[in-house]
Amino acid sequence: MKNMKLYMLCGVLVLGLAACQAQKEPVTPLPTGEAAVEAQASVFQSLRMANGNALAVSLEATPTETETPFFYIEAARDTEVTLYYNFTKEAGDAQIGCYADSSKEKMSVPLDSSAVTEEVNNEMTISLQKGMNVFYITGDGCACNLSCEISGIDGKDIYYADTKPKDIAP
Repeated sequence: MKNMKLYMLCGVLVLGLAACQAQKEPVTPLPTGEAAVEAQASVFQSLRMANGNALAVSLEATPTETETPFFYIEAARDTEVTLYYNFTKEAGDAQIGCYADSSKEKMSVPLDSSAVTEEVNNEMTISLQKGMNVFYITGDGCACNLSCEISGIDGKDIYYADTKPKDIAP
């Protein structure tokens, strides 16, 4: 009887050690450079005009420490706009930011860690400068779902809006 218990215990131990363990999916970082432009079609789900003059973009991404642009807006003049954004993400750090090509000054916002368990909705006022404004995402490899909407800019003040750089867009 003791031998039977010993064999059962060893069998359970061997099965327990050999059992499949849940493996986290490998992280696929966003590509940079020309590869980023080619991959954007599969990464960025939509760019649309919403509610009249609001611009909106949605994406699923695994951002890296490298700034990866996801939205380009060329403004006819300096203007204050409202950025509405909602997101969920895995544990880890991520942030979105914006800069104007004509300026080295960058604005960035961390994506709150509470988004790991629930969707977070935020809004903030930002200044778009005359010329090309670039929105980007960075992080430490956590998967993110992000939607951004920009309102408060008249359609006639937008020369260009897309998920691709102006010189690459078809």
